[in-house]
Amino acid sequence: MTENVKQNLLVQLRHLESVLMHTGYQAKVEAAESECEIVYGGSSVYKDIMLLRFAGDLLDKNGSGLIRFKSEGLPSHCSPFIMAIPVSKSFVFELWCEKKKLLGDLEMAEAIAAFLHLSFVFNFEYPKVSDCQENIHYNNFFCLGSRNCWGYFAAEVCLLW
Repeated sequence: MTENVKQNLLVQLRHLESVLMHTGYQAKVEAAESECEIVYGGSSVYKDIMLLRFAGDLLDKNGSGLIRFKSEGLPSHCSPFIMAIPVSKSFVFELWCEKKKLLGDLEMAEAIAAFLHLSFVFNFEYPKVSDCQENIHYNNFFCLGSRNCWGYFAAEVCLLW
């Protein structure tokens, strides 16, 4: 599972970025890119985190349902989530559930794979604040591989508006 996520993560993030650029998030994406250059020395991990959070804002009205910054603290729900912890000019990730850290010192792809694996194997419900986003990520990383499911998603978003 982790290998599928590692292989598909960057491709899917670029598809997601393309969708966000055409749904009113262009200024926010550009601001995240600038912050990568200024604060994180060119590392794109912050931008990737923000892309996932912007997708959460767009789909589920809460970008912090899937991925939270350590400075935001724990969420009010007990469902699984990923904690992003700044380290030097990048981030490490932790998997949390029931307000307890389950795994730490992960790369982004490992954290996403662990999150999806935990949710799938133990039949946890995704946090209601990120339900739609997680179903799309699951399909992109595991079922459809590197095919562009975000194009299908973009068509659905346009139909909703």
